[in-house]
Amino acid sequence: MYKVHHIHNNTEICRPDFKHEQDLFVTEIGHSMPPPGYASNKNKRSTYVFHYVISGKGVFNKNEFEGPCLITGMPEEVMYYTVDHDAQSPNFEQYWILFGGDHAAKLLANAGFSLTFGVYPCPYISKACQTLRELQNTLHYVEKDDNLVMISGLYQLMALHYAYVFGHKRQYSDRVQKLLDYIHENYTTLITEDSLAQTLHLSTRYMHRIFKTELGISPIQYLNSYRINCAKKMLIEDNLSINAIASATGFATHNYFCTVFRKYNNGMSPHEYRKLNQAF
Repeated sequence: MYKVHHIHNNTEICRPDFKHEQDLFVTEIGHSMPPPGYASNKNKRSTYVFHYVISGKGVFNKNEFEGPCLITGMPEEVMYYTVDHDAQSPNFEQYWILFGGDHAAKLLANAGFSLTFGVYPCPYISKACQTLRELQNTLHYVEKDDNLVMISGLYQLMALHYAYVFGHKRQYSDRVQKLLDYIHENYTTLITEDSLAQTLHLSTRYMHRIFKTELGISPIQYLNSYRINCAKKMLIEDNLSINAIASATGFATHNYFCTVFRKYNNGMSPHEYRKLNQAF
């Protein structure tokens, strides 16, 4: 592995010594802390990219974002971002990883990602960045195949997102974990914020506040995100109709399911998502 430094935007990039075009490969891992007002070049890559924004805010491909969050980019997609110019905002800091290969799309889908540009909440960002820091440590590669080490890190990042999407246990307060457990066990039924609050005998306002404090999104946003990711898995793995999948994931009507699906997948319909993934 070798490193490249760019002083003007506080960037350090790590690349494998040899690029192997195989079923899954990593071409670059980076870290940067650009100054307020920084604007990146417009890049069009042949690989997928994960941007882990630790702090700061700005605009990515005309989409506003604020850390902590995860931004995903797809191959052959022009990507660019600007950092908020307000010097009073938290310093911008991010890690990223570029990867590709014939198996990359299926791996993304299985981990709960949409195969389109997306901005995701990232409550596990500390663990993700720890993994990326280790991958940037040259001592990590002594007498090892740098491609295999980088791919192992990519799998760790995928596993973190899978755990977040599909409800594996995480380090939340007891109250919030109970709310998550309730959602995971009952997402196929009618759930409102009032009914969630009643499960813990809390006021709706207080329940909403503690949930958003710990996860960065509201309970209903989490519920819809969880339902949609379950639906995406079914669209790929099952032969059920879209109507049946809508019903199985807790949506009252086909139209409402499609509306929410498009919202969480940058305008892509369930039918388009299924068709896209059938190519892999």
